[in-house]
Amino acid sequence: MSDQTVRLVVVGGAALAVAVFAWAWNRARSRPRRRIASTGLGAGVYLFTSAGCDQCARARELLTASLGEGGFTEIPWERQADVFDRLGIKAAPSTLVVKGDGSGVWYAGVPRRHQVAKTRNP
Repeated sequence: MSDQTVRLVVVGGAALAVAVFAWAWNRARSRPRRRIASTGLGAGVYLFTSAGCDQCARARELLTASLGEGGFTEIPWERQADVFDRLGIKAAPSTLVVKGDGSGVWYAGVPRRHQVAKTRNP
């Protein structure tokens, strides 16, 4: 291969990488974000579960081990489907952490241990 061909391949690869990054960045920014403050829930950790959920027990165990038995509030779909509808929760388990200032974060599925560690002071 000539020097010119190698340069063209390198420049083309770099341009492709920039295009893919820009596409991914725009896609991530265009996703609808849930407003934590608009949930109407006070500060705390909330675990949204369902009876037919295979991973809900795992999420419950992880939160209990990290936060203690009373360290979070479990909201089962079977008893509070209206809350799921109001908040737009489509899958269980989901974990919502609401901080005192109204900010917070959602975790879909079973949260990772390092994410749960961050919830200790909501």
